[in-house]
Amino acid sequence: MTTRGLPDWPWTGHDTADLPLPEALLIDVTRRWAAAWLSGRPTLPAIMPPFVAEDASDAAGPAEAMIRAVAGGRSLRVGLPATPQVVGDETLLLLACTICQRASRTEALAAWCAILPPQNAYCAMGHALAMGSRLRLAGLVLSPPFGQPACRARAGRNC
Repeated sequence: MTTRGLPDWPWTGHDTADLPLPEALLIDVTRRWAAAWLSGRPTLPAIMPPFVAEDASDAAGPAEAMIRAVAGGRSLRVGLPATPQVVGDETLLLLACTICQRASRTEALAAWCAILPPQNAYCAMGHALAMGSRLRLAGLVLSPPFGQPACRARAGRNC
């Protein structure tokens, strides 16, 4: 039997400028959190501006707690705020958040357990569920994880 191989993780190698708004927001927030944490600054004030700009400030608290749970469970590898592409753990974080917002809790827990120890996975999932529902209330719905991403730069091509 022949195969074409496994698909790439969603968003792998995509330019951050081409991401749909909800995904771009999560990448921006994660990078801001990491930059603030590395410099010893408070993380919640650092991530608040993108949420305020999208009228989704209610999602900032759960997002901060989710990222803290992820970083507490393992070394968080994300790009600097100006990094032009999705890198490191950002694809896995987007995938787990998307499944939390769009799928069952069992699938969401499986996604989190793929990248975190069980205790951190449960904690991150709880915060991601709260964040996802608040993003949805603000009109920010993450794209299906293994469908065709809505990339502006790759319109008309299979991603």
